[in-house]
Amino acid sequence: MNPQVGHFPKAKLSCLCLNLWMSLCFRTKFLIWKKNSTEKDLIIGKQDIQISELEKENSIKDSKISELQANLGALTALFFNLNHRLCNNPLSRAL
Repeated sequence: MNPQVGHFPKAKLSCLCLNLWMSLCFRTKFLIWKKNSTEKDLIIGKQDIQISELEKENSIKDSKISELQANLGALTALFFNLNHRLCNNPLSRAL
């Protein structure tokens, strides 16, 4: 027997090997899980940015639509005002 190495029974050595193997498997699975989790976080982050950009575009478009609706309302009011003036103009009645 070599005093530096020590003597382990086969069963104990087998158990140690099994524990080491299980630890390595667990570590590998954990690292894979961590990598997948990080990749998912990156994907979610990119999608959040895209959603924010789309919401900003929608907000800009909504404000443009509101502005156009206001302009249309002003033009409609102007049209009816002019129409009213023309109809009430004494010169237009003579025609």
